[in-house]
Amino acid sequence: MPGPAGRRRSPWSQWGAPNPDNVYDRPQGAHGAHRYSLADTGLDEARERERFRRFQAAYDVPDEAS
Repeated sequence: MPGPAGRRRSPWSQWGAPNPDNVYDRPQGAHGAHRYSLADTGLDEARERERFRRFQAAYDVPDEAS
């Protein structure tokens, strides 16, 4: 049985065209991991953690490992 991505219908298939670049066929991390930090974007981690504290508490979202 295919996974969720295998059940998705390509937008190309509705026109009867082959999908030139099917992202659903590529496993996550096949070309390495992407690592980003708030500092890369100029954001202050402590300030952003405080901004999202209530959201994290309400939806039980853990902090990501730094």
